[in-house]
Amino acid sequence: MIDGVYKIEDVFTRDQREKLIEDSQPLLMDGEELSKHMCASGHPDYGVGYQQGFNWYMVTHPTVHLHSGFEWGHQIILSKIKEKTGKDYEIQKSWMGVSNGDNGTLVWHNHKTCDYVGVYYMKMFPFFSNGTLFKDYGLVKAKENSLLLFPSHLDHSTPSSPLRFKRQCWSVNLKYASNT
Repeated sequence: MIDGVYKIEDVFTRDQREKLIEDSQPLLMDGEELSKHMCASGHPDYGVGYQQGFNWYMVTHPTVHLHSGFEWGHQIILSKIKEKTGKDYEIQKSWMGVSNGDNGTLVWHNHKTCDYVGVYYMKMFPFFSNGTLFKDYGLVKAKENSLLLFPSHLDHSTPSSPLRFKRQCWSVNLKYASNT
């Protein structure tokens, strides 16, 4: 395992995970639609890869942490992270995305404006390209209903796949809490 990377398994109960998947569906939009919303609102992330209107990817606004219907889920994620790391974090951004493995070229990126990134794997195709691909380390595998926590400076991407299956993840950008 890479230094500073944590894997947390069995984050939610089956019913909780299924509720998250169901409740997130109305919030998902393609890249073109999200770009329009971000441009109209003057959002600072406008133009950072969303303008293509990806046909292989759907995503929510990066403000799921402000949505009261998901507060309970964020609390569970933060408590599991504290249990694993012994540290308190605050959520800076939170979003959910669905991909089908057809991302053509890998989209390497990092999240240097925060301290850590958490990726929760909500729905996965069993036994195939599950996890996050790191530019300098390769694929770090993760099972459905697990969370991968890693330092924000690490370049990473959603892995591609020759099979077209839906993969749904929930990502959070985390800052160290002011009391730690």
